[in-house]
Amino acid sequence: MTDLDLESYRGRAEQFVGELDKEFYLHFAGLKPEANFAAVYDRFPELFTADAVKELDRRYAGAEDDEKKRLAYLLELTVEGFFGAETKELSDEIANTETQATVEVDGESIPYRYSSVVLANEPDRERRKRLHAARLDVVAGTFNPLYDELWRRSHALAQGLGYDDYESLFSEIKGIDYGLLRAQTDSMLQDTEGLFQRSLDRLVETILLRISLSRIFTTYSSPA
Repeated sequence: MTDLDLESYRGRAEQFVGELDKEFYLHFAGLKPEANFAAVYDRFPELFTADAVKELDRRYAGAEDDEKKRLAYLLELTVEGFFGAETKELSDEIANTETQATVEVDGESIPYRYSSVVLANEPDRERRKRLHAARLDVVAGTFNPLYDELWRRSHALAQGLGYDDYESLFSEIKGIDYGLLRAQTDSMLQDTEGLFQRSLDRLVETILLRISLSRIFTTYSSPA
């Protein structure tokens, strides 16, 4: 694809992003009951191919300064689009399965997406525990197999582009050393663990004190 016209490609890519964002919005806002991301990808078949990725990668390697920055963003979009195009039907299946899934608790059937709202507003602790457990069952039995397949495909696609796995590909594309980032965040957690625990202890003490004072006030202010 050495004849790739960058301006035309950028224009088509911008149009694609707008249409995909609209599809996401309509579906996840509940305005479109069935997601069809695949149809959006199908309207832009020339954008997200392995050849497009390789050509943009070649141009990125030879670019300098501002053009290199612009190509970096375009290359990242193209790689992500390539993965999306290759897994579009599975993405539709995941979204639509989530729409149709229900959580069963105490004889009540609750739509999975709405169950988090019900959980957040449920005053009874034991029912919250049952609802939370039921949600986890749906995730484990219904969603995890689909996501497992998605990630297996993603690793295979990355290897098809010449990388060890998905992480190594996006580490290069995004310019992020995920191994180093993981080590830094682990170090930060260890360094701040004591501070977090002390702050949590003070917060719990404050809340318990307020509860105690509230009970005392209620007891002594109640009519005899």
